[in-house]
Amino acid sequence: MIALVTLIITGCIMENSDLSKPPVSEAETVEAVHDRKLIPIAYAQLAYTKTSLDYVWEFRTDNQVDQDIQEQYEAQHNRVPGASVLKETEEEIYLMIHAGKHPSSEGFEIVSMSIAEADGAQPASLFIELSPSHDEVTEGYPGEANVTALIRMNKKEWPEDFVLRSIRMTGV
Repeated sequence: MIALVTLIITGCIMENSDLSKPPVSEAETVEAVHDRKLIPIAYAQLAYTKTSLDYVWEFRTDNQVDQDIQEQYEAQHNRVPGASVLKETEEEIYLMIHAGKHPSSEGFEIVSMSIAEADGAQPASLFIELSPSHDEVTEGYPGEANVTALIRMNKKEWPEDFVLRSIRMTGV
């Protein structure tokens, strides 16, 4: 069964947020996802990391990540599963995806990343769909590991005036 998780963006100021509104139930959230138009967005996966007490394994596609982003990414390997914004600039958003703790040979792949503009009571959202994967490279490593990814998204490709208000993740 795929669960839908609604996450509040950490480290960002939420302009015009209305804290007086009651939270939306999971059933309402799932139904709202199916009713909203999702726009696929491009992203770059900069790192994929497995961290355990016994080892750290990492694959990088970009070794030139700003030090402040890298430090935040490394500091959050053991956090709860979900997604959070590490840094936002005028042009880009750096996001950490944490899929939780898994056996060493298991991980995740990003199936899609899409956005939906605000729609009535639903905030502008980033939707991330993950899929379980088998990681042969860490086959035989001991125990379980936290599995994370560092993502960069270019905001120039997003709809004009889109302001990210929430992140929703499905999958592993």
